[in-house]
Amino acid sequence: MPLCCLPPTHTLTVLLCSVTCDAVSEFEMSAPTSTTFRTCQSASACDDATQYESAPLTPTTNRQCAAIATCATTGQFIVAQPTPTTNRACRNWTVCKTDPKEIEVTAPSLTNDRGCRPCSGNECGCVACNVSQWVSTACNLPTTNTVCSACATCNYTTFLEQSCQTAANTVCTPYSVCDALSQYQLARETATSDRQCIQQRECLATEFQVAAATATTDRACRALTSCGATEFQSTLATATTDRTVRIPTVCVCGGGSSEEHGG
Repeated sequence: MPLCCLPPTHTLTVLLCSVTCDAVSEFEMSAPTSTTFRTCQSASACDDATQYESAPLTPTTNRQCAAIATCATTGQFIVAQPTPTTNRACRNWTVCKTDPKEIEVTAPSLTNDRGCRPCSGNECGCVACNVSQWVSTACNLPTTNTVCSACATCNYTTFLEQSCQTAANTVCTPYSVCDALSQYQLARETATSDRQCIQQRECLATEFQVAAATATTDRACRALTSCGATEFQSTLATATTDRTVRIPTVCVCGGGSSEEHGG
């Protein structure tokens, strides 16, 4: 049986069990046994200037002290000052939004947060156009803000000559139309290029046409046949046919002389 459980009239019990720890400034390090006194330890004291009590003193545990937090001089403000039993509370400054845009109405400090509110009108600054828009009116604050216009889209009758840019709209150019009477199409149109029309070839006075021009092919010409010194033209050339050339027939007369005849 532990000694402290003996009748209180027992002399040794009184001596060993009568030692008590001061609950205000001490805590019990070890409880009394049948052969040892209770051991008391002085409680830690927190430095009020740099520490706060993070865990209170109990009859059997020491007081715990922790360093008081320091808020950053730039970027934070004090939400709550420290007390003997609570830490200093810090919070990051509010950042004004960019979308939708806000403006600062209260400058931040070590003790106050930044104040923001939605902007209105020209106080929001120059409007930024998105990727599908171009600046049709440039920003000139405080009198004129940016005017953004939608980029044009080329339709099936036009091709893209220039893409939409920051300060210029899309340039769409109508496709060329080849003149069926005097031109043919050398290259087909695409979404970004025009069709190519070429002037049809004209046959020379010394040529005739062997193949007519089409919508996509040129006229073909060939040189007219020339009569030799001993030949004659039996059929006239036309715009689309060659001349016919023949050698004259030689006739023998009754007197032995000869004559040439064309037919």
